[in-house]
Formats: sequence, C-alpha cells, structure tokens
Amino acid sequence: LAGRKIHGRTVLASLEELDAPVDMLDLFLNSAVVEEMETALVEDPAPVLWMQIGVVSHRVAQAADARGKQGVMNLC
Repeated sequence: LAGRKIHGRTVLASLEELDAPVDMLDLFLNSAVVEEMETALVEDPAPVLWMQIGVVSHRVAQAADARGKQGVMNLC
C-alpha cells in the first residue's frame, strides 16, 4: 500500500518516512511484527504507542514505558 492514498493521505512504508511529529503510533500489526520493530517504535518521538485488539507485546510496552511513553496493548 505504500505510496497509495487512503482518505486523501499517502500511505508510508516506514516510520522513517514521517515528515512531521505524530501524537500516537496506532499499531494494527501482528504481535511478532511489533516485536521486530521494537527499536524503531520506542525510538520514535510519538508519546503514545497503542497496540490494537489482539496485539500484545509486554516487552515492547515495557520498553515504551521505560522511554516515558504511554504503552497500551490489546485495546481498541
């Protein structure tokens, strides 16, 4: 989907492509993929890391919390 538009917004391929700060990273990803992205997720300046229903990674949530971010798991 990267490069395509959804509701007028361009889909980005990675966090590195963000050109402005965001308030929240809202993750609709498989939990294993979230864990693979741990470093990028916790280093991103967004203050909230939100993992949607069914997405659980205690390790990533704890790493986010340790960085002063709010880590939310398994919630919609």
